[in-house]
Amino acid sequence: MLLLGAGCALDQVGLAPDGSAAADASLDATVDAPQEGDAASPKDASDDAPLLDAPADDAADVNVPDAADAGPILTINGGTYDLLDPDAGLCSPSSSTSIDFQTVDDRDASIDLDWVSFQTSGCNDVFYQTIPSGFSGVQQTYVGHVWRVRDHASQSLLGEFRLTQAATYTVMVH
Repeated sequence: MLLLGAGCALDQVGLAPDGSAAADASLDATVDAPQEGDAASPKDASDDAPLLDAPADDAADVNVPDAADAGPILTINGGTYDLLDPDAGLCSPSSSTSIDFQTVDDRDASIDLDWVSFQTSGCNDVFYQTIPSGFSGVQQTYVGHVWRVRDHASQSLLGEFRLTQAATYTVMVH
């Protein structure tokens, strides 16, 4: 039997119903680690052991969570970045280094991309674009600016990030 606690996640390999490793995007519940020393960084994937409580021959009893149970994640490829705790209340800082990033919606539902304004503007969410399921969008920003990804229908927060250097980035939302 596979036991998953609230907030726990499988590694990128995931687990197939027969107990074998499988690259299944619906089970991808890890997050690429931000720069070392970032207080808001999630633990390295090596710190999280899968919560397997049954021998391999008991594979018929494995309960595989669907994508909703695994939870949405952000995977960022490119330069350096920070995944942020939404409770931190960070605003976008002043910056003059312009960059673009591509956001890919790999979910079964549309997402909204919101910029978090400057402190002088109240650190408010500013809507920029909706990205339909299976599509991508390119967004211009500045190094250090804070972005939030929300589920389009419910407006629930899926993740928050900032890109910390001039580079080419792809943000995947699972």
